[in-house]
Amino acid sequence: MSLIEEDVRNNSAWNYLNFVVERRDLKIGTKEEASITKERHVEVRDREVGRSLEHMKCAPGNESAHNYLIGNLVLQSEHAKDVFTKSAPFAVQSLLQLNNDNTCWVKSSLVDIYAAAEEHKCSPSDLPDSGEGEPRPYRDRVVELCTALSKIDPVRSKYWQHIKG
Repeated sequence: MSLIEEDVRNNSAWNYLNFVVERRDLKIGTKEEASITKERHVEVRDREVGRSLEHMKCAPGNESAHNYLIGNLVLQSEHAKDVFTKSAPFAVQSLLQLNNDNTCWVKSSLVDIYAAAEEHKCSPSDLPDSGEGEPRPYRDRVVELCTALSKIDPVRSKYWQHIKG
C-alpha cells in the first residue's frame, strides 16, 4: 500500500510521488533526460493526471491532489501543449462532476486549467463547459469561478478578485 492510499491528504506523500515520477519515469534532472520521447512524456503526465483525479473522488477538497493535478497538467516545458491537449478535456470533465457550491479546490483547479487553455490558444469547444448551449469563452468561465471563489474562500477573496480582473 502506498503512502497516498493510506492517507490521501498526506502532502509529503504527494511531493515524494512527484519526485519519484520525475526522476524514475521522466529522468528530469538526470543525464538521461534527453532520451525521453515526447510520447513517453505525454503518457506519463496523462497517467499522473488520471491518478490525481482518481484520488479526488474520495476527497475533492484535498489541496494536495489538486496541486499534483495542476503540476502535471499545466506545465512549463517543451511538451506542455501536447500534455494539455491530451489530458485537459478528461480532467475538466472529471472536475465538473466533482464541482458543487463549496468545492474551493475544484474551482481553483478549473481556473488554472482555463487560464492555461487561453495561453495555449485552445478553442472554447476544446474543453467541457458547465453551462448550457454554446461553449463560453474561457475568460467568462474564469470570471464566474472567481466570483464564486471570492465568496466561499474569504481568506483569498482579494486574490480571486485580482484574478477575475
